[in-house]
Amino acid sequence: MTHPFSLSTHIRETVTDGMTILSVKTNDSLVTVVGSFPAGRMYDTAHHGAVALLTARMLGESTQTRTKKELHDTLEGMGASVSFDSDIARGRFFASGLATDMHTILALVGEMVREPRFDPDELAVMKTRVSAEILAESDDPKGIARMLLARTLFPLGHPHHIALPAVLSETIEHVTVDDVRTFHRAMYGRGDMILVAGGAVRHDEFVEECRYAFEGMPIQPVLIENDSIVSLYEARRFVHEHMPKKETASVYIGHALSLSPTDPVFDALSVGIHVLGGGIFASRLNQEIREKRGLTYHIRSSIVGYQGKLHGYWLSLAMFPERVYAEGVARMLYETDIIATRGITTKELTEKKDELLGRFLTQFDNRSGLPSFVLSAYEQGVPITHIDAYPERMSTMTVARVNDALAKHLCPEQSVIASAGDISLLARNGVQKEYARIKKESKKA
Repeated sequence: MTHPFSLSTHIRETVTDGMTILSVKTNDSLVTVVGSFPAGRMYDTAHHGAVALLTARMLGESTQTRTKKELHDTLEGMGASVSFDSDIARGRFFASGLATDMHTILALVGEMVREPRFDPDELAVMKTRVSAEILAESDDPKGIARMLLARTLFPLGHPHHIALPAVLSETIEHVTVDDVRTFHRAMYGRGDMILVAGGAVRHDEFVEECRYAFEGMPIQPVLIENDSIVSLYEARRFVHEHMPKKETASVYIGHALSLSPTDPVFDALSVGIHVLGGGIFASRLNQEIREKRGLTYHIRSSIVGYQGKLHGYWLSLAMFPERVYAEGVARMLYETDIIATRGITTKELTEKKDELLGRFLTQFDNRSGLPSFVLSAYEQGVPITHIDAYPERMSTMTVARVNDALAKHLCPEQSVIASAGDISLLARNGVQKEYARIKKESKKA
């Protein structure tokens, strides 16, 4: 089986001067360029990722020769946009504009990356802004529960471990211009730079524009990402953050995964997790907990955390008020246990194969998203041929393969249950009792 937009036949690649430069030519008049550097938060453990994040955000503020307003006016005059950010593994930029302006846009991006001003006053404003973002999340049960899950699954020092909001905010407060400049000098350069353009782009011209834009930057050694695979707990572990007046609690259930995206079992496990909680309505969690019983208005399950070459983790998420908290969490655990031990049905596989294949093909209609898709694949070390083979792998997927993957790699009895909200100890302690009741009732049915 093939799909109408084969990446392998549309991508051109050049490796030069410490840069991997790729282009995906489409019929769009616009060009989107994305790029990344090994400058993510995992390389800034001493500051809990604060310096890495601030460095990336500050690249878009001003340069040695242009103020923030001058940069903004130049880009706005072309109808173009440029932004910078960082995630766990990489520092990255996103740029878009007309193909006729791409030389100027790339030159500006290069100037921002090569010669940032790192103005103290601008840094002070950025620190305030980022701290506000973090503290806002600290008032959100969903954000706190997700943080609790990551902190419990992954030990201190692991890339996926997340500092407490108060700790991160205090760390940001003490970040100096020298900290940012030092991180920039050490981490931003060629060596493991990946650049991808999509749209009305001529590959050879794009390569030369990239060489010009980033000329003179040091060629850094390629870093080996420290992704120690963590062991699962011997038994389920419950953690909770009490948040007064947050009457609806957010609940995450999950555990770490040891699979890579190219592992032969990964697709099969992904299908199984999608049956459990993927899509909008047609999943087991949604049908059993939302549609049949009305215990929640939002519930899902997915595989997340695959950034760069880091392994990710499985999680399920739902929100419950206190009156149904124990039953809701217990039913999440029960449905996960059932799919892990009994697997999925032929009907479910057929439906999810069609849904996943349709979603896969649809992303190729989003031409502006193609560069980000390709960039992510290269960051993860996933060959483009592996992506092109996805429809064929889906067409030959079997119930036996999915169920074997679920039995071996979905381990709900070793998961972490993390929740946050105004939930009493009595309700939290009721989860095990409700779980036992549900199991007993299911045996009678």
